[in-house]
Amino acid sequence: MSANKKLLICTFLMSLIFITGANSTTNQNNIISSVSISDTQPTANVIEGAARGEYIVEFNNPPLATYSGGDSGIPAIGRLPDGRLDVRSTEAVAYVELLEQRQSQFLNEVQTTLGQVPQVAFRYQHALNGIVMKLDKKDISILLNMPNIKKIHPVVDQPLLTDIGPSIIGAPSIWDGNANNTW
Repeated sequence: MSANKKLLICTFLMSLIFITGANSTTNQNNIISSVSISDTQPTANVIEGAARGEYIVEFNNPPLATYSGGDSGIPAIGRLPDGRLDVRSTEAVAYVELLEQRQSQFLNEVQTTLGQVPQVAFRYQHALNGIVMKLDKKDISILLNMPNIKKIHPVVDQPLLTDIGPSIIGAPSIWDGNANNTW
C-alpha cells in the first residue's frame, strides 16, 4: 500500500474518531443540543445558555460527496481512475453551483423573514450541504419551519484531548513521512 493510501486511511480514521467524540460531548453554553425536523413537526431539545450563537444549518439536498444524480438534470458525479470523486468534472461543478444558488436563495429568504442580514461564517457544499451562521434562540424555530432545512446543529468547540494521536494508533511513520509498504 502506498504512503498516500496509508495517509488517507489514517486521516479517515482520525476524522472518524473526532466526529464520534464530537457527537458524545454536551456543551452547556449552547442553546440547542439537538434540533431536527421530523415528518410533521419541528422538534428542539432546548437547554439553558446563551441567547446567540453559531449554528450549522444543514439542508435536505445531499452534498457533492453523496450526490447520486437527478437533481435539475445533473447526472451523478463520476470517479477518477483511482476511485476518488471527480470534483473538477462538469457535473460536479454544476452541482456545487446549484447548491450555492440554493444557499443564496435561503439567505435571501432568511433576510426577508428575520428582517436582518444573516451573519454567515462558512458555506459548505462538498462534504456537507450547509451554512454556519450566527442565530438568536428565537430564530431557530423560525428557520426550522422553512423548506429544505434538514437540521440545525450548534457549533461546539471540542477540547484537544491529545497531541499524540498518530502514536496511539501506531501511525507515527505516516505523519513524519517515513512510511514504508508494510501493510
